[in-house]
Amino acid sequence: MADPVVTPEGWLARGDAYVRGDGVQLAVFGGIPGERARVRLTGGKGRQEFAKWVAPSGKAHPDRVKPACDRLTPCGRCSIMHLNWSGQDRMRLELVRDALREVRLEVPVQPVVRGADTDALLVTTLVAGRSDQGRIRLGFPARDGREVVAVPDCLVVTPAIRNLMGAAAWLLQDLDLWPWDGRKGTVRALRVVQSTDTGELLVIIGAARQSPVLGEFAEKLAARHGAVAGVLLHLEESGREAFPPDEEGEILCTPLYGKLTVDVTIEGHSFRVGPSEPVPTYPAMAGKVAVGVAELLDAAPGDAVVDLACGIGLRTRVLAARSGWALGVDPRAGIVRRARENAAGSAAEFATELDVDRLAAARPLVSVDVGTRGLQPEQVDAIVALRPRRVVLAGSNPRSFARGLEALVARGHRVDAVRPYDVAPHTPFVELVARVSSLDETPAERRAPRRRTVRGA
Repeated sequence: MADPVVTPEGWLARGDAYVRGDGVQLAVFGGIPGERARVRLTGGKGRQEFAKWVAPSGKAHPDRVKPACDRLTPCGRCSIMHLNWSGQDRMRLELVRDALREVRLEVPVQPVVRGADTDALLVTTLVAGRSDQGRIRLGFPARDGREVVAVPDCLVVTPAIRNLMGAAAWLLQDLDLWPWDGRKGTVRALRVVQSTDTGELLVIIGAARQSPVLGEFAEKLAARHGAVAGVLLHLEESGREAFPPDEEGEILCTPLYGKLTVDVTIEGHSFRVGPSEPVPTYPAMAGKVAVGVAELLDAAPGDAVVDLACGIGLRTRVLAARSGWALGVDPRAGIVRRARENAAGSAAEFATELDVDRLAAARPLVSVDVGTRGLQPEQVDAIVALRPRRVVLAGSNPRSFARGLEALVARGHRVDAVRPYDVAPHTPFVELVARVSSLDETPAERRAPRRRTVRGA
């Protein structure tokens, strides 16, 4: 069958361009809306068909460039690497505007804030298995989900993590810890966190079972790779996602070698992080987003500031530095304990729950991280109960983010601006930050809570 020629109409969330017709949608990996191109069909299910771009049929789109990675097609992680930087920005803006149109919100969308072209992953999960070429490898899941793609020259991870892939893969095979030849195997994945300060690596092994050989693996890995400062073991439950935390946010681990934590500095704030802390994948861009949240929230000294779903407390600490006091709230007790330790001596406080009545009387400014799920109904209720003057939402799924804005508008707020951030180069992923103001201009009935320096817990 000859390769068909199609003209994609728009973008899908994963970075594919789509063509729709006769009840079927065709997702074209490497396609660009408006560019007539020859594509190769690669499979499908139900009313969803898949294809990959082969060549333009006529003039190439002006945003098209040659991808810098020869592993792009099997890997698929950098799904918009075939676009130049301005084309990537336009693609993200189109996804955002489409999402806002779906909920009938006419909101000004600011230009995309981009990071450095050389930004690299400092936190990543490497899965174990056979590569798309049949070799034993550590790497990223293939685009079709069936194989592992080894990316020894990957442009989006640091050299230290690239070198770790090869060193760890060789040792896993040598020590017979590999899930191959029809056996279940022991090691399933490695989670790696790299210090921004020293370049040291903290390696967490996700394994199906305990084995005395794992201790030998940890010591030999550190000996072969000088950046490995600590190795820990996490026993994975069958069928669950890699490295699932418990209800307190803890990923329970057994030390095998060296350090239990590494240090990460973001926007001048230091964090000691271990296997459980939700460290930003791209710390430099996370710092830019935190500063953007503070700018849009426009907190001044004396304001009561509340940061909901605060995680490690980066945004809380940036906000506290501006207002003199900020409260970070997260339901995961383990995450709050570490946030308190890291914030010792700062004006940031952390808690697992809110004193709603006291804070509502101060008409606080509220920051909320809604992640990929978007603003949930219980979160909307919690925000409204605080009677905030302004709210800044941050989230990474344009469609669910837009629905959250719609929910706040329905509860007496207006959306002032939306600012997108390019948090993962060469991917469609975008962090959205939006300022929402209350239509209720009733003044505060009391001052913000007393400022005090918080000591480590």
